[in-house]
Amino acid sequence: MKLICSFLSFLFNKFCFNTLRAKRIVLEDEHGTAKAELKVDSCGNTTLHFMDDKNQNRLYIGITPEGTPRIGLSYAEGKGSIQLEANDRLNSSAIVFCGPDGKPQILLGIANTGLPAFGLYDGDGKLLYPNFQNKDTGLLLEPNTKGLYSQN
Repeated sequence: MKLICSFLSFLFNKFCFNTLRAKRIVLEDEHGTAKAELKVDSCGNTTLHFMDDKNQNRLYIGITPEGTPRIGLSYAEGKGSIQLEANDRLNSSAIVFCGPDGKPQILLGIANTGLPAFGLYDGDGKLLYPNFQNKDTGLLLEPNTKGLYSQN
């Protein structure tokens, strides 16, 4: 009997679990409450979210479709977030403090020039200070940051 169980176990592991495919994986606690979720969202971001006891997203780790890694911490019952990003497309990295709807409020980072970058934004996510300039491209950083820091 032990030999049969071992053989069946071998077959099950060999042929059933070489690849697991899913559109969404939810980790639940013993009461059936979602505590973590792995998915690709409607914008193409691959994310792993961790929820608190009120089912609010508190921590996420993800990567954008362009390959930009991002980590986010939500605070004050969803009233804001702190996000860390290493952006290959802009050749920069930043810590971003966002308001309730995911729009940037404060940006602290390193520009692609290698110099420190600091930005203040209004409630709508419009850059107030300063006007970032990307090295050798003439492109303003502001249009490239719209929507980058949202958790949604």
